[in-house]
Amino acid sequence: KIGDSAFYGCTSLERIELPNSITTIESRAFQNCSSLKSFNIPNDITMIADNAFNGCISLEFINIPNSLTEIGNGTFDGCTSLEQINIPNSVILLGCQVFDNTKWYNNQEDGMIYINKVLYKYKGTMPDNTSISIKDGIVSISEDAFAECAGLTSIIIPNSVTEIGE
Repeated sequence: KIGDSAFYGCTSLERIELPNSITTIESRAFQNCSSLKSFNIPNDITMIADNAFNGCISLEFINIPNSLTEIGNGTFDGCTSLEQINIPNSVILLGCQVFDNTKWYNNQEDGMIYINKVLYKYKGTMPDNTSISIKDGIVSISEDAFAECAGLTSIIIPNSVTEIGE
């Protein structure tokens, strides 16, 4: 594993290559590594914890391997250059604000944002008297997915959902 804050604030760090023996990246491990442009996530990694890459403003692309199942809160929040993400179906748990303040998120249309089998969140201002029917096959709903959705009056959640975040 890579421990909490291991490379926090290493502002000159541009590239990282990790061995496949790494299975966990803990909280804030690379937070505010503002020059980080390239990162290969090891093939055996199963979890990336909260804020692990938060504030890595030079990171443009992330390719997530099929082994990963969980991405913690704010993991890529503030990665303002992050425009392309490849998230496999193995990812079934997303924390809140994982991709907020990224080019990828900003390019998403307002409304429900789905990432494979996960309902990530509702983007934008929800109109009054909104009814939502979550699509079949979704297995989890991220934390804060409906935070500040004052216009939500009804929601239909399919039987495929096994977890709803805080």
